Amino acid sequence: MQVRWALDLARVKYTEDAHAPGFHAFETLPATSGRCSATPVLVLRDGTATWDSTEILKRLAIMYSQQLGTLYPPGMGAEVEALEEYLDDVLGPNARQVCCCASATLHHPALTAACAVAILFHAP
Repeated sequence: MQVRWALDLARVKYTEDAHAPGFHAFETLPATSGRCSATPVLVLRDGTATWDSTEILKRLAIMYSQQLGTLYPPGMGAEVEALEEYLDDVLGPNARQVCCCASATLHHPALTAACAVAILFHAP
């Protein structure tokens, strides 16, 4: 999602290939010469690929510095990277668990809320 936001902010035209979980590896592995099965993967027109949202954002910030110059404000690179890691490692997985829980307990709002609270406020 972070990469999509950066591409939209830079007003870059791009194509997003969405795949069901598990099936995405049939695209990501060949795109990265077998080095990564996870998403996101940014594949440029020349065929070069970058994976990991933090690395992709760094690359986009260089490629589109005019449009994305504020992604890494001077002197704040470490703070921005720490926030990205938090979003990737903590908030992202927890949000996916909440969505999965919500879909499983859709007809039981109290149970859905209890699941969401337990997932989001559980210390890792």
